[in-house]
Amino acid sequence: MDRIQRGLFPPPRKYRLMQGTCDLSLAAVERVLNPLLSPEAYRLSISTDRILMEAAGEGGLFIASQTLRQIRLLAGSTCNCLKIEDEPELGIRGYMLDISRCKVPRMEQLFRLVDLLALFKYNQLQLYTEHTFAYRGHEAVWADASPMTPDEIRELDVYCRTRHIELVPNQNAFGHMERWLRHPEYQHLAESPDGFQHPIAGWKPFGSTLAPGPESVAFIDELLDQLLPCFQSDWVHLGCDEPWELGQGKSEFSVLEEGRHAVFLGHVRELQGLAARRGKHMLFWADELYSNPEQIRDYPAGIIPVVWGYETGHDFESVCSAFSDEGYAFLVTPGDSTWNSFTGRLETSLANIRHAVDAAARHLALGAFLTGWGDNGHQQPWPTQLPALAAFGAVAWNRNSLSDDLNLNHCLLAEALDRFVFLDEHSFMGNFWCSLGRLDAAIPVKLNEANSSFPYDALYAPRNRLRHVVRPLGEEAFFPALAQLESFERQLNKTKCGCPDADWILKEGRLAIGLTRFGIKRAEAVLKGHDPRSVMSGFEEIILAFEKAWLRRFRKGGLLESRDRLAGAL
Repeated sequence: MDRIQRGLFPPPRKYRLMQGTCDLSLAAVERVLNPLLSPEAYRLSISTDRILMEAAGEGGLFIASQTLRQIRLLAGSTCNCLKIEDEPELGIRGYMLDISRCKVPRMEQLFRLVDLLALFKYNQLQLYTEHTFAYRGHEAVWADASPMTPDEIRELDVYCRTRHIELVPNQNAFGHMERWLRHPEYQHLAESPDGFQHPIAGWKPFGSTLAPGPESVAFIDELLDQLLPCFQSDWVHLGCDEPWELGQGKSEFSVLEEGRHAVFLGHVRELQGLAARRGKHMLFWADELYSNPEQIRDYPAGIIPVVWGYETGHDFESVCSAFSDEGYAFLVTPGDSTWNSFTGRLETSLANIRHAVDAAARHLALGAFLTGWGDNGHQQPWPTQLPALAAFGAVAWNRNSLSDDLNLNHCLLAEALDRFVFLDEHSFMGNFWCSLGRLDAAIPVKLNEANSSFPYDALYAPRNRLRHVVRPLGEEAFFPALAQLESFERQLNKTKCGCPDADWILKEGRLAIGLTRFGIKRAEAVLKGHDPRSVMSGFEEIILAFEKAWLRRFRKGGLLESRDRLAGAL
């Protein structure tokens, strides 16, 4: 195996070395259309004086050019002659970034993201939206959120198209509408205008779910009139996940009479009608069907459920199997496991990604997309999301990209990030972020079993709850994790990245270490019977670094909310 074959990520399905070498800077590049190939399959041949790319269309040729881009980064000016034959595992390989939990990226950050997705062979991008699109006439909702404007969406859509990535509109249209329903002028649309009992978070003083009915449908209809013309995609994702209080308020009688499923289905049918009238295929989150997935047969043809789950042992199999047996097209969605964290939970994410892609491939799903959520203020530094982003792109293209060996996967991801993202000539930065992402798994206690990292939880947890959880531990329980953080810090000083945002990434690494250390030190103080405030000296500097890191990549809207949550740790 030569250095090119060893370094390409994802690895191509067929790779053959040929006689001779090629000067890549002098070789002529030819692009040939071959209608016998499947839509995104390609062939890439490098001979002594020519580089030949073959594909059925421009999309396949572009993907071939991304492989060539990787080869140039790996080889420099000269490489062995070779032939590659390659095609994707899944048809749709997407990324969904949460832009509604405080962080809305700057345009240059979005452009960089699209280039990165193209390099790792993604073909779809969604920006999860609740209130962060600048809807005309609804300024009260988004005024402080620094939203995406229609012109910005159109510009991003064109940028995506030139890289053969489809930008899919995404607007939640049932649950998770609290950013709208907290405002007096929208409370009449809420299922529970005066608040409700959230099953996880307790009492909420305003609603989060639209009340099923004509008023809510007309409201979404108006939003789609403004949103959808900004996109060229034939798809639209209308959410509908976690309508927590459905049946507790205005729809209580209907749910008692008809059943929750029928009421939920009725609203989704109305939304699907809005999408179909505009020539769009509607996506919706499928969690309401998890207890009885065969109920998908009640849904109209052309609607596409999205099967999501974010932990290691999530049961994708039974739901995917049922949807496939019923003849419904569907998508599968794992997560990057970085939300509610300062480090990410890379081991959880890698297992989750592999299980999701395996289920999608086995049951002939349309494809899959990776989610990057921003719960509770989107406080994870941006680079924590990169290892999972690279991993999913690779596995969705070629399931054999990663193995059952976690340490080997760690090395593969670290090397890919250093070669293609960080451009770290000393190969330290990729290992830093992958190692940081595994820190949580080495801590011998958890505050929450899912969807969060211990250092993050420990920074915010009430003292009594934290004391209850850490009480069985010995006083040296957190020494190994703190020692690892010191080692990571030394490692950062050895990096020499050539990427344009190298200085930002270095500072984000130090920020991630600082936030994590304060969370662990707070837990350690409680374990030893000390006042946790005694270890928070210097936290104001961390907050300042957090603000600076935010404003480099993201817009100001949402910063105050996230910062105030961080400051609450004091």
